[in-house]
Amino acid sequence: MVPCRDNADRVQSFDFLLTTGATYVDKTVHDDSERGLGSSRVWISYWKSPADFKHWFSTPEVAAFWSSLPGDAGFWRETLNFPSTRFINEVTQDIPSGVGTVSIKSLAPLTEKSGYWGAYRDRLGEATAEEPLKTSLLGTPKPRQPDGSIRQGRLLMTKFPDNLCYVIEGQDHSPMKNKETKVWSALFDALTKRWLTNVLRTTVEDGLLFGRLCHVPESGKTKVESTTIEQDPDIFPELDFNRKIQVLFYTDLRWVERVGRRDKVHVKLRSKFMEQYGPSGDMSHGDLLLWVEMGVLKAKDIEAEYVGCYDSTGFLAYDRDPGFAVRE
Repeated sequence: MVPCRDNADRVQSFDFLLTTGATYVDKTVHDDSERGLGSSRVWISYWKSPADFKHWFSTPEVAAFWSSLPGDAGFWRETLNFPSTRFINEVTQDIPSGVGTVSIKSLAPLTEKSGYWGAYRDRLGEATAEEPLKTSLLGTPKPRQPDGSIRQGRLLMTKFPDNLCYVIEGQDHSPMKNKETKVWSALFDALTKRWLTNVLRTTVEDGLLFGRLCHVPESGKTKVESTTIEQDPDIFPELDFNRKIQVLFYTDLRWVERVGRRDKVHVKLRSKFMEQYGPSGDMSHGDLLLWVEMGVLKAKDIEAEYVGCYDSTGFLAYDRDPGFAVRE
């Protein structure tokens, strides 16, 4: 849930309501200046069950807050439910992160179906040769381009395609010690920033409906040692922060697989990472915190509502496509 434009009182009230209700919340900022839309606060919240969320959302305090939002409030919510057979999670440290914060089970080593192209698909229980979890979209949807126009009022999405693919990639560099910082600076810093910038600039023609680069300003900036590598001026400056989270929605899983295999920067980055951070690598016991979440959504398991937001916000940008619909 996110307010698209700043309103201090509403932000403070909403922050209190959400953090006292959810199991865990990542509080971030999404800077959309490249598209001319400024910054938004983004709360990525996790709940033990859909019932817990529904109970919270229907409490008198929350219901009153949400129903009282004016038509130009600039708030939106995108609520996702996943069965375990359509969702995977990985993390590099024994630190609950993202969806791992709601698990009642201890973290376990990933000893199979890992480290090769196609591993994510192989770990999804519902993905089979007969059911590849393809999108129900009949063609490539065309989004509204951001021009600063605001859709007044309360807009509830009433239709989604099946098998949209949701991806979270999170990084936190703050735990790294001096040796790891040197290795990261020399081998990974420039490649990682280039790869993530490439991903976030992917278009719907290559499967990405939309993406959000979220960062935690309070985490500070990553310490990077001087190297001989020429600085790339064409990367998102938010990637300089220690803790950041990329939120990505693809039309289906095949595009996630394709971008990883086809992007030359990612192929190079992945090879170097496996060499250094793999079981026999020098950084196999490093402190860098990475986490990945990926899920394939049934249409009935998505809710989205936009109250006075830019008309290019999230799924709202696609409401003219037959695969999506909105009720005003």
